[in-house]
Amino acid sequence: PGCAYLYMALTRQSAKAIMWDDVLKQINREKNLGAKFNESDLEMRMPNGARIMLYGADSTKDELEKKLGGKPRKVVVDEAGSFKQDLEKLLIEILEPAVSDYEGQIGMIGTPTELTGTYFHKITSGEIDHGWSVHKWNTFANPHMDVKWRKQIKRLKDTYGEVLTDLPWFRRMYLGEWVTDLESLVYKYDKTRNYADKLPDGRYTYILGIDLGFDDPTAFVLCAYNNHQKILYIVDAYK
Repeated sequence: PGCAYLYMALTRQSAKAIMWDDVLKQINREKNLGAKFNESDLEMRMPNGARIMLYGADSTKDELEKKLGGKPRKVVVDEAGSFKQDLEKLLIEILEPAVSDYEGQIGMIGTPTELTGTYFHKITSGEIDHGWSVHKWNTFANPHMDVKWRKQIKRLKDTYGEVLTDLPWFRRMYLGEWVTDLESLVYKYDKTRNYADKLPDGRYTYILGIDLGFDDPTAFVLCAYNNHQKILYIVDAYK
């Protein structure tokens, strides 16, 4: 009672699309909870004073810290597999201190995506631990969708054949597996072709590219090229 619970997605719009009408309002109607909804703030307030608030991670750090001043008891970060910004920084620097008053909990949920190397990927793939409890399931674990999914997959197999279960997008979306699809990359990385221990001998022109950060870190990339090769070397990168 009286506590705040935060649901966060990539943007405010996606948080509303996922949770507002199809989940929170539907549960309120079915269970007759007597909750009140603030459309402008995307806040669901229960009769006991508890609040469920929807936010987008596209808010600036300062805006998020202001919103989290109410000491949430639990926070859920949805669409975690699609975060392109520093999710680890968001969790550790902003959310973890916010839930400390109630010794609360933070959850990350999402579907595997093409974005590997993210904090969500490292946690759910077992690359790092950091104390998280990891739980996984695939499409067929949903008892309400079992028959519907099997019909859907039969239709897909009629279209793609038996190779369907090997396709990266199917394994990500239906089986919940992390799969790197090299064919989807603009430039396919090949270590034998794209990696060098050191620059070949010669005279080089160097370029320092700088991406000034505002909410994200400032990044520096040092590149080199010469007049005899159609090759751009990435010498060093730092953020």
